Amino acid sequence: MGLTKNGVLGTTTGKLKYLVYYELGCKNVVRVIGKRTSPPTAGEERNMGKMRTLMALFSSIKPFLRAGFSSAAHGTAMNYHNLATSINRLNLVGLAEGIPQLEFNTLQLSMGNGLMPQAPAVTAEAGGLKFSWSWDKEDFEAAEDQVMLMAYLPDQNTSVFETAGAKRSKAEDFLAMQPSYLMERLEVFISFISKDRSRVSNSMYLGRIN
Repeated sequence: MGLTKNGVLGTTTGKLKYLVYYELGCKNVVRVIGKRTSPPTAGEERNMGKMRTLMALFSSIKPFLRAGFSSAAHGTAMNYHNLATSINRLNLVGLAEGIPQLEFNTLQLSMGNGLMPQAPAVTAEAGGLKFSWSWDKEDFEAAEDQVMLMAYLPDQNTSVFETAGAKRSKAEDFLAMQPSYLMERLEVFISFISKDRSRVSNSMYLGRIN
């Protein structure tokens, strides 16, 4: 069923027979639903496997992605999720013995022209992860930026994150976690976002714990 907003001259969304209407950024888009009869090729199967692996990650970190990509997507035909997918889909998923694997060192979980984390570090402690970074006291504009912290558990496809952490000027923060999580493999990231959410830095991969 298709729906129209603001009457017959408004935006149409939904399915009408063989057509699907939807909004993409500020545009109203329509596409034809095709019916394929041939099986996917080996290359297509690999690509679908890679996308499933990437989407499994994204499903557990949507709020983090929203904070990390909404500013960059603003004013484009993409939303935050489209942009995060387009940035990551081609160069981040590899294959290990034919099984799709995320290459975390090239994964990008936020994107922007904000000041990057300076000399970031992370250590595991009782009850969670302690993050630290340096801050130049003369960089007043960035002093109020808030840290964004991420720990992803690939074996469980779950994550622990913070999108509005300590100010950059504090130079440290703590990401509380369940004790059992600290026994798992953790892939750790950090970035910064301004208090008004208009400016964000590219994320940085801090490596693997366990």
